[in-house]
Amino acid sequence: SPQNAGWASAETAGTIPNGSLSPQNAGWMGHTAAGGSSGSRSQPQTDHTACGGRTAFAEQLAAATQNAPQRLAERLSEQLQQNCLEEAGLGQSSFTWDTTLPSGSRSFMQEVAKAFVSRTEALGFEKVEWWNGREWKQSLGRYHILHDNVYDKYHMKIQVRWLDRLPPEEHSPKKRTHQRNWSMTSQASQGQEENNFERFLEKLEEQRQYLEEELSRRRQIADADQTAQAAEIAEQRQRRQQASIDQHSLRSMEERSLSVDSYKYIIEEAPAAS
Repeated sequence: SPQNAGWASAETAGTIPNGSLSPQNAGWMGHTAAGGSSGSRSQPQTDHTACGGRTAFAEQLAAATQNAPQRLAERLSEQLQQNCLEEAGLGQSSFTWDTTLPSGSRSFMQEVAKAFVSRTEALGFEKVEWWNGREWKQSLGRYHILHDNVYDKYHMKIQVRWLDRLPPEEHSPKKRTHQRNWSMTSQASQGQEENNFERFLEKLEEQRQYLEEELSRRRQIADADQTAQAAEIAEQRQRRQQASIDQHSLRSMEERSLSVDSYKYIIEEAPAAS
């Protein structure tokens, strides 16, 4: 695009943004290149144990430079997700994001854009569009980096859309798959529940039989106790009756004895009276 036209010339000329290199820094860089020390600046300690004579710090720098596009793309993706969540919390279903890219080489920014568009499309938006300086273009794996000639900055402008409500369950393949899985799980659970219920019924039947046997045994004991108690009561009644009879007989015998003695006394006294 016309905005990007100044990219190649700026990169070829090797221009440095104003203020990025101060006279002090320039002197320090030159002094360092000459191999001297700058005042209180201490030279970093080097570790020559790495392979090929490279230090561990040098390898760390190389790895950081190599992974920089992926890490920056990941941070941009996280920022986009956070912004979309905030907009969704306000009832919106789309978000337009204009983000500035850090200063770097053209290849670096292209690597960042490639990794970012791949991560964005993997988020599952309904629509992803990029602004090319004139109109919105659907992503389809492509990206557009814009160049601000006035401030000599590069940025990306992206627009994403998502559903404003969840689809009905019958129209969602994932839901149907979930329902099938749930149905299979439910059937397995139902079979397990039936087996558990059958075992529960068997235990209930065993407990019922045990209770009936125990109740019958206790009833027999109660009947035996009641029979023994009735026999004891009858025996006591019979003893009382026998005692009463014996007492009555004794009283009758005493009365007859008294009557005989009185009759003898009357007979004996009769002659004396005549």
